[in-house]
Amino acid sequence: MKRVRLIFIGDVLVGTLCWILSSGPAPMPALSMRSLGMTGTLWTRTNETGMIETGPRWSFAITNSGPTAASWWAYIQFTDKNIPVVNTLGMDRQLVQGRLASHQEAVYSIAAPSDTNVVWRGTVDYSKAPSLLQSTLWPVGKHVPALRDWFSLGDGVNCDDDWRTTTNVTGVTRTN
Repeated sequence: MKRVRLIFIGDVLVGTLCWILSSGPAPMPALSMRSLGMTGTLWTRTNETGMIETGPRWSFAITNSGPTAASWWAYIQFTDKNIPVVNTLGMDRQLVQGRLASHQEAVYSIAAPSDTNVVWRGTVDYSKAPSLLQSTLWPVGKHVPALRDWFSLGDGVNCDDDWRTTTNVTGVTRTN
């Protein structure tokens, strides 16, 4: 009788392990974005030289057509690589980020440059959002090397809007 229990438990463990290994990677979200135009509001900041700058806010819609939730971060990308902008902060240095459920849409605005000679576009970087279990266990799991891979959210992906100046779409093309 003890052997039957051990064989049963062994079969369940082997079956569970096979199921975990064969299930493959979890599906990724699929985000797309479109420009909605200027919001009609302005941003204001004091720049590095102490001057006050102002400019328009631009709104975008992002849609998750994928089967899983996404964590996303939005920013402005420039054709001129000499323009200093910190990571995911807009011209007003405000972080624009969120979580988007499967088959949902979100609208956000980001501070755009006021100089019409600057060519820019909105960009959204995203990855699979952590599950509730991963979010709960991350504070402990990040310190355990064997668990770090379990918390992997997959490779980051991005989607871009068209290149534009503050008031219109430009004809600039660039390959990444």
